[in-house]
Amino acid sequence: GADKRPGAMEFIGGMQDNGTYRSPASEDATCASSYVRQIGGDGFKAVWHYTDPNRIIGSSQYNNFRRTENGGASWTSGTSGLEDVGEDNAPFISWLANSKKSPNILFAVGRQGVWRSPDFGASWELTAVNNQWTFNNLSRVEISKADPTVVWAGSGMTPIARLHLSEDSGNTFTAVNNYDGAPLGNISGIATHPTQRRTAYALFSFSDGPKILRTTDGGQSWEDITGFESGAESTNGFPDVPVFSLLVLPNEPFTLWAGTEIGLVESTDNGNTWALRDDFINAAIWEIKAVDDQVLLATHGRGLWTTTIDGLSWPSELVTSVSDDTMPSELTVYNYPNPVSTGATFKYSVPKTSMATIEIIGSQGRVIESYSLGKVLSLIHI
Repeated sequence: GADKRPGAMEFIGGMQDNGTYRSPASEDATCASSYVRQIGGDGFKAVWHYTDPNRIIGSSQYNNFRRTENGGASWTSGTSGLEDVGEDNAPFISWLANSKKSPNILFAVGRQGVWRSPDFGASWELTAVNNQWTFNNLSRVEISKADPTVVWAGSGMTPIARLHLSEDSGNTFTAVNNYDGAPLGNISGIATHPTQRRTAYALFSFSDGPKILRTTDGGQSWEDITGFESGAESTNGFPDVPVFSLLVLPNEPFTLWAGTEIGLVESTDNGNTWALRDDFINAAIWEIKAVDDQVLLATHGRGLWTTTIDGLSWPSELVTSVSDDTMPSELTVYNYPNPVSTGATFKYSVPKTSMATIEIIGSQGRVIESYSLGKVLSLIHI
């Protein structure tokens, strides 16, 4: 796993068998010799705090987390209160989930259920999951990119191991339905959507079977968007290879990037068709993450890669209005750049024709500008 310091070309990455390394400030991040060893053991997930660059947390096997509050000058234990540590209680591949919208909140998983840290790893508290919860070395937890109160966790889709959903910030979890189009087992990843709070993706690595399942209704139903539902060969171009990661591009949500065993597989039409990108190396991609205007790809054995995409930081917040039937149920707002300095462009969309007003509210809660839009059609506007 890997992460990037927001606003800077600095990186941290966990490497199996080889610890966790960080590229220091004011150094060439492409030069391997400049990286500094930070944590020993098997290196896995690493997270850089989204608003405080001095705070980083990394991991080694079996939920051994270590954290720093001074940019990596010193590290302390990040397992206070975390009981699910060690070979019998935690996954070998330690996993951390974080959110740009709630940067202090972290989630991890273990034998007893889902662990939540409200203070970036300084302490942990358990949400026990008793219904069809089975943990293994590929157990995962992810926070919705659209809404940090929505959290997904689990290890597979079997009669005894289900995916679970929380819609109250991880205080309770409920098992969701399994996919019924093909027999499946352990997942190899979970991903979420940048604007749709109940949309998620379950990733698999079985041959001759679905590789990416998508739900848009919070796990009530699933669809195979990789074309394996009718047989051993994909009908829409997806290769029959393991899938470890997925990113829905925030600025172009119909573009999906899947990190597979053989490289980057892309769909530009929301999963209807897929093709292997021939401009990226043929290496396993274990994590794909968007930070600032860059996408970070963490490979297994071929280092970290980035690409810069203008406007990648869209979207911003998801706002829900419930006043009456004349108002849209969801208003999605995108802004670029984010954060704003001297000016910004805003995109917005509503699901049905509605009367609308946009208010720009400052950090102190005062209305800075108000724009009456009149009747707005259910289209994207600028």
